[in-house]
Amino acid sequence: MGKDSEGELKLKWRLARAAYEGYRAHTGGKSLATGQTIPEWDELRNEIKDAWLASVAAVQETLCDELRIAVMDAGFAVRERLLNR
Repeated sequence: MGKDSEGELKLKWRLARAAYEGYRAHTGGKSLATGQTIPEWDELRNEIKDAWLASVAAVQETLCDELRIAVMDAGFAVRERLLNR
């Protein structure tokens, strides 16, 4: 996998923030591990933001793999239909 373009990286950062904010909203702003209040995104240390970015990248890779499989499966189905006409 190559280096992300500026636009792709901006999207990943927006998704990382959205994922964190979704987690924070779901837990009432508390850590499920410790029960302590967790900070807003802008107050997070960079290494925590980087971890959320890595999580988004892993999900993106999985989604792309699944999409490739779905496209290949669809291609095979179309091929079979065309061959069986």
